Amino acid sequence: MFYPNASPHIGHLYSLVTGDVFARYQRLKGRDVEYLTGTDEHGMKIQRAAKLYFGGGAGREKEFCDALSERFRDLGRPANINDTCFMRASSEEHHRAVDHGWRDLYTKGFMYKSQYSGWYSITDECFCTDAQVSSSPSLPAGDSHCVSLETGTTVEWTSEENYMSRLSAFWDALLEYYISNPRSLYPLQYNENVLAMLGAAPLIPDSDSASEPASTFTSTSTSADPTKVPVALVEDFELGNTSISRPRS
Repeated sequence: MFYPNASPHIGHLYSLVTGDVFARYQRLKGRDVEYLTGTDEHGMKIQRAAKLYFGGGAGREKEFCDALSERFRDLGRPANINDTCFMRASSEEHHRAVDHGWRDLYTKGFMYKSQYSGWYSITDECFCTDAQVSSSPSLPAGDSHCVSLETGTTVEWTSEENYMSRLSAFWDALLEYYISNPRSLYPLQYNENVLAMLGAAPLIPDSDSASEPASTFTSTSTSADPTKVPVALVEDFELGNTSISRPRS
């Protein structure tokens, strides 16, 4: 799934070809393979890119994504990419699936509301801990921004009420699974990283799964709480589980 805040480049094509190679190889082995591609349309990066593209005009993010999504759809055709379907996160099918999944998780007690504060990177679309950021000499003293030690991108202190996913409910099961299936993550060093995280004391809180910081463009909301926007943890699961029967158009 590509993030359509700008036109596709050769790196996107490389990703498509790599995925296609894996999919074709598994099909040769007789496995039933569903190769999903598409565009993931939400977030502050798209909001800002659309505003810049339209000369400061706000509220045209959907129009911006419509145009760019088609460029990503067209990218794989000359390379004969044999994907199963092209999914857009703004599709009505996806909206219904996310809403259903969200309600199911909430009903089972795996989601709850809580206040969350942290260093957020718009570029990387993730929160960082205090240990993952440092102050930057280029920023004014007392500024509420720092930089990510891993990527060097600017992060800003953000605090708001969000829904949290109860990762602690799955902690033991995940640890047991990754120990029993050491090749379930690849490259192998990532499996070791996950084991180190799950095997140590709980250093990370339950995961923030409800929204990016407020006032961002999104193509998806949930009827259970229209003020919040499901993101990666919920949306990616739904993309992978609801696009199987949808043919590429």
